[in-house]
Amino acid sequence: MIRKITLLFLLCFGVQQAANAQARCGFDQTHQTAMNNSTFAQGVNQLNANIASWLATQPNPNSLIAITSGGDTVYEIPLVVHVMHTGGAIGTIYNPTDARIINTINYVNEVFAATYSSYPDTANGGTYFPFRFKLAQRSPNCTATTGITRTNVSAIFGYGPFGYNYAAYGVRMSNPPGQGVADEFNPPTYKDSLKRLSRWPNDRYYNIWVVNKLDGNDGTSGSFTAGYAFFPSTHPEFYRFDGTIMLATQMNVGRITLPHELGHAFSLYHTFEGSNGGTTCPTNTNCTTDGDRCCDTEPHKDYGPGTCNSGKTNVCTSNTFADATARNIMNYANCQNRFTKDQRDRFIGALVSQRSSLISSSGSLPIPTTGLPTVCTPGSNNPTATSNYGPRNIKIADAGRTYLDVTSSGFFTDGQLAYIDNTCAHQVILQAGNSYQITVTSLGGEKGVVFLDYNNDGILGNTTGERINVTSTGSSHTASFTIPQTATKCTPIRMRVITDFTTNRLDSCSNMNFGQAEDYEVLILGASSGTATVTVSNPPIGGNPSCQGTSLKFYAVPSSNATVVNYQWFKNSTPLGGQTTDTLVDPGGGSTIFNNDDTAWVQLRYTNVCGVDTVVSNRVVVKRAVTINPAVTIGVTGGTNPTCIDDTVTLSVVSNVNPGGAPTYQWRRNGADISGATSTSYKSIGNGGDKFTVRMTSSADSPCALPPKQALSNEIEITYTQKVPIANIALTVGTNPGCAGQPLQFTATPTTGGTAPSYQWTVNGSSISGATNVNYTTSMLQNNDIVRVIMTSNSPCASPKVVVSDSVVVKHEKITADITIAQTTGGNPACEGHPVIFSANTINAGKNPKFQWMVNGLTISGATTPIYVTDSLRNTDRVQCILIATDSCVANPRDTSTHIEMLITPSKRPKVTVAITKGKNPGCLDSLIEFTATAIDLGSNPDFRWLVNGFPLVPGATFTISTLQDGDQVSVRANQTDNGCYLPDTVYSTPMIMVRSITPDPPIISLIGNKMYTNFDSSFVWFGPRGEMPDGPKGVAYPDTIGAYYAVTNNRGCWSKPSNILRITLLDLSTIDLTGLDVYPNPTSDIVVLDWHGKAANYGIDVYNSIGQVVMTDEVRGASKKEVSLRAFADGNYYIVLKDSEGNIGVMKVALKR
Repeated sequence: MIRKITLLFLLCFGVQQAANAQARCGFDQTHQTAMNNSTFAQGVNQLNANIASWLATQPNPNSLIAITSGGDTVYEIPLVVHVMHTGGAIGTIYNPTDARIINTINYVNEVFAATYSSYPDTANGGTYFPFRFKLAQRSPNCTATTGITRTNVSAIFGYGPFGYNYAAYGVRMSNPPGQGVADEFNPPTYKDSLKRLSRWPNDRYYNIWVVNKLDGNDGTSGSFTAGYAFFPSTHPEFYRFDGTIMLATQMNVGRITLPHELGHAFSLYHTFEGSNGGTTCPTNTNCTTDGDRCCDTEPHKDYGPGTCNSGKTNVCTSNTFADATARNIMNYANCQNRFTKDQRDRFIGALVSQRSSLISSSGSLPIPTTGLPTVCTPGSNNPTATSNYGPRNIKIADAGRTYLDVTSSGFFTDGQLAYIDNTCAHQVILQAGNSYQITVTSLGGEKGVVFLDYNNDGILGNTTGERINVTSTGSSHTASFTIPQTATKCTPIRMRVITDFTTNRLDSCSNMNFGQAEDYEVLILGASSGTATVTVSNPPIGGNPSCQGTSLKFYAVPSSNATVVNYQWFKNSTPLGGQTTDTLVDPGGGSTIFNNDDTAWVQLRYTNVCGVDTVVSNRVVVKRAVTINPAVTIGVTGGTNPTCIDDTVTLSVVSNVNPGGAPTYQWRRNGADISGATSTSYKSIGNGGDKFTVRMTSSADSPCALPPKQALSNEIEITYTQKVPIANIALTVGTNPGCAGQPLQFTATPTTGGTAPSYQWTVNGSSISGATNVNYTTSMLQNNDIVRVIMTSNSPCASPKVVVSDSVVVKHEKITADITIAQTTGGNPACEGHPVIFSANTINAGKNPKFQWMVNGLTISGATTPIYVTDSLRNTDRVQCILIATDSCVANPRDTSTHIEMLITPSKRPKVTVAITKGKNPGCLDSLIEFTATAIDLGSNPDFRWLVNGFPLVPGATFTISTLQDGDQVSVRANQTDNGCYLPDTVYSTPMIMVRSITPDPPIISLIGNKMYTNFDSSFVWFGPRGEMPDGPKGVAYPDTIGAYYAVTNNRGCWSKPSNILRITLLDLSTIDLTGLDVYPNPTSDIVVLDWHGKAANYGIDVYNSIGQVVMTDEVRGASKKEVSLRAFADGNYYIVLKDSEGNIGVMKVALKR
């Protein structure tokens, strides 16, 4: 406990010490010193002139928001922070941690966005600046960086205790020589300056040096200078001294130093500019050129730090100080918390004029994972030349803003370089379909050209659309160009800019004569790659302020163009786990999320054509208290007040404080409750003179809302007034000017006409009989006829009752027809054989116009409607349409459109085949079968979809299935995915008809004699040592090779499991000649008769069953006929085997069936 108290005491001591210290800015001193240099002064004067000129052409500087990093679209300024410490460990007083620096930069961004929780937001006096400062992620050498460098200045010779004694004095501003490192702007001290120890190019980064002391004071006590910065300038040595120097003690959240100095860096003066150290009131004859040059701040004296003049009298204006000045960040005070809109405009003006190279700087972007395609690198024909030919300034802009504005020094000063690769240094963001102007400045007499590698193939085409030919006049080279829709989008591409002093034609790869080629990175966004926005509703449900521990509900409302991926809610700067929907609920009680002054905001992830991007919302500062008195305000939300006696006025609750989760309302008229009027709105009709209020009863518990927990709203009195009726008329059918005799319809629109106004139409002041409706239709008007309507209102508050409308003067004249055509479907280039649709659009075509389409000047038979569809165009065909007017009012009966020249790309003729790669057809009903599709001439990655009987099933190049039925038809559909040209885009394979049968039983095979037999009759396939045998499909086979044999039953291609295996070890048994032997059954008994027709026979007789078992043995000796009785055997196949004395055999098959 003692340790915690000590830490708290030390923390409070540090806060009190900082609060007692009086910080001043060194800008006035350093700026005045710099202004004594005529070159610097001339640059600042030019800066002010440029800003004034720019502001004069920008009625809305907010429209200049850049497309850089998502929906919170801002100019992103890369920062590098150089920590110039004295050798102490990171985290000590003069060597702040990365986290502290990062948090300070985040704070600075919240200050400029007017979202810092302790400062006013845009609804309460703050001003949003479309800027974000971001620590660099790319170093000048295109390596990854944190944007923070660290230098031990005391360890560098000459800067230590025996030189400038940096540790004791820091940077010298007013101290005598030897007491601190010399001020940057005093030549010849450049070589000894602090900034030279660590400096990054100021055309790509804004440099901040964090130092230990200024004039020996570190800002921990007393009066001290906290930091200083320089205005942008055209001074030739500006890069040496540009940047901010600030004390390490001021690099912290809530310290005003860094936002203040960045204001100076972007041309903001102190608000007391011109007060001569607080001795006089600044001149204010012209607020755009006097004082701080901002008209929304007041001229005032410098009262010094530690004061706050909010609410006090400004002696220079004799009025009360407005907070826009008294609390301004560019003032000296102890209550600074805001900028103004004019300061924002000067800030932007400084960027687009003097610091414009930062707009395209890639310093804040991460190192790319893949580089641009390799391209040719031009050399020089005169590598030792001493001239500065080559691009000196390159600018890309449109009417609204600048996208690239960079300068270089020319061939000799750049180090005699014929080629400079700036692709890692600058990225230009452009939009497909938009037009831009590029201006390149060089020495006089040079030629210029620009290349854009639209297809990102690394070939900068000299004869394609990638070459932009510029118009060269003296030292200026200009061209207008439009980004094609076919350009590579969302992936960086290369731009090459060349100027050269030569008589040759410039191309992208040839050596320079005396000039230079410079490459830059361009990122092209598609038409749908724009940004989204998201807003958090304020107050949330539950109110703001709300009671400590009560529940709150916040809603995120994305812009209508946002395709939402998800949300992430934050408390202050900490993401809330699991809070990823559009609603955030603070349950209150013991699980309360937000306490007093916590900030709620949300980050939206959304998709566009370039992938997933992010945007952050406004920040809602949650105000909590133990007790909050309920309050309620009503307003007129429908109708008007004063009102007419017959009009309805809707009164609604427009805001409340501490209503609780379910407040109740009671509307009151003249102090009495209105029965049943308990909703948030009440409609009043005919209540002139009545006074309305609403009583709200909060549902919040005590002590959040103390009894009786009620609030009475403001009072609204309904008053009546008289209104002048208005009758507006407009032509709703026909045209004016138009043709004589055409039908015209005029329509009256009443205001305060009552429930049933009456009308009388007039022509040239005379009433038209019967024309008393709201519409007047006629075809009889003459040239210069004047049409009006007289309206009589029946509204009780109309005065006067009768009014006359404005007039419509009818003009008769012939009209000039015009036709234009557009391609509405299909691309250009288009694919051969693909349908392309053109539409004709006409102006002043009259009635019933006709059309005739033409290709290459030849009429197309039947193409006589406003729509022309064709799939037969060839390359370079020109399509146009003739408008044929049939209306005599049309001055030109025929008008021909301009042509559209089509580029037609030849189409490949694809096909797709299917093969069975596993299983077979014919096959068994339940067997697995795999199909593989092969597409020909259909691109590298076609899409396949398998169909069974015409119904689509699964995608992929292979299809495996085991449930096909007999007769099913299997095919595959394939279509291209690379947007190439194919005719057709989708092809189908020839259907494969499936033969599927029930799986049969396997046979049992036996060797009987010298042949193999199955145990039942069917169709079989036999296999032996040499594979499938030719003996099938009968149930008998002859083994001709020693080895293993088996058979399968074949049911229309569906094979059974294999039979038993017979291994044959002996072949070529001799066969008995059975010629002359007849075998027949006895018709009256189960006896088989063997008849040799009188020839004596001598054989042994064996009877085998179907599985090869001997079931009976007998013989015949010297007889010519033998009866074999099968009476004892079951039905089936039997084999009678005869064997003679020499071992020869003969086999006869007998089928027993009773």
